[in-house]
Amino acid sequence: MSSWKSRLTSAGKKLYWKGFNLLHEKTWNAHGYPVHYLYRKGTSDTLVVVFSAYASGLRPTYNYVRTLWKATDAHLLYIKDDFVDLPSGGGYYIGKGGDTHGLDAVCSLITEIRRRAGVRHVVGVGSSKGGTAALIFGMKLSFDALIIGACQYYIGAYMQEHKPDSLALLVSSGKPTAEDIARLDSVAPRAVGECASPAPVVYLHYSDQEHTYQEHIVDLLHDLRRRGVTVHEDVGSYEKHTDVSIYYVPYLQRTLPEVLKACKGGAHDEQP
Repeated sequence: MSSWKSRLTSAGKKLYWKGFNLLHEKTWNAHGYPVHYLYRKGTSDTLVVVFSAYASGLRPTYNYVRTLWKATDAHLLYIKDDFVDLPSGGGYYIGKGGDTHGLDAVCSLITEIRRRAGVRHVVGVGSSKGGTAALIFGMKLSFDALIIGACQYYIGAYMQEHKPDSLALLVSSGKPTAEDIARLDSVAPRAVGECASPAPVVYLHYSDQEHTYQEHIVDLLHDLRRRGVTVHEDVGSYEKHTDVSIYYVPYLQRTLPEVLKACKGGAHDEQP
């Protein structure tokens, strides 16, 4: 494809998705945070909540809309991580200045959409940062299952190394301290540790050849197993964390139908 045709195609896609968002995007206001989201009503008794990873263009966006929008009869809720304006394009849906109002706002949105849809089951979906968010909210709100890819278990440590400008805006002083890092690092482990029984069934994709495996996944697996969570692992062998989306999409496409079938059949209701 020639360069001008490529640019034209790219511009057309951007225009399409801009129009798509204008048509479907809604706003939920809670705790002083406007939470932007997309919702597609389904016909089943399951809600799939999709959380976003860091966007390549550093502007928050929605993930896996093209992958799932017309591919399932489940209700779909996509939540944008943009209610805190950060250079990295997202802050794990937490909040800013040291507060956790973002977590509370997103919890209230999911609870409200679940009530409106009248569903019995909820499945969390996301990769990288989105996988971390799915883990946190899925454990907090006792989802039935999570389909996550190569997530970060220690938010503070990860942001300190890879997103320092954004980290400074998430803490109250503007200059991260050891206590700030520890507080952020504890968000996901606390969600796992405090999850009510039965815990969500976790379908986890990761590569044991990229840096998040030793830094995050090993401890996550240890804590999930200690908590008695049922974990299904899908292990890749790629070396770059950014390649997760290449492998996660087919994993999501083949796993979600199985999970939805298990929800419909009540299999996840029987988890210990």
